[in-house]
Amino acid sequence: AHPLTHFCQINVLKLVVPCAYNEPIWAVMARSYDLGAFNASLFATEGIASVGLVLAPLSALGCGLIIALGNRLSAGLPSQFV
Repeated sequence: AHPLTHFCQINVLKLVVPCAYNEPIWAVMARSYDLGAFNASLFATEGIASVGLVLAPLSALGCGLIIALGNRLSAGLPSQFV
C-alpha cells in the first residue's frame, strides 16, 4: 500500500516528478519490512517502487537497452578515451 515513486530518485526526473518519500527507498523498506539496510539499485528496489511489480520487468529491459546502446556506441572508440 505504498505510493509509487515514478523514478523520482533520478535527479533529472526529480525536477518534473514529485517524490512520495523524503528519504531513500531502502530506508522506507528497512522500516516497513525489517530488511535492514537493503540497497539493490534501480533494477530491484527502486525499479519496483517506481513502476510497481507488473511494469518492473519493462523498466529493467529499458535500462538494459540503454546500457547496450552505450556499449555499442563506445565499441569503436580508443580504449584510453573510454
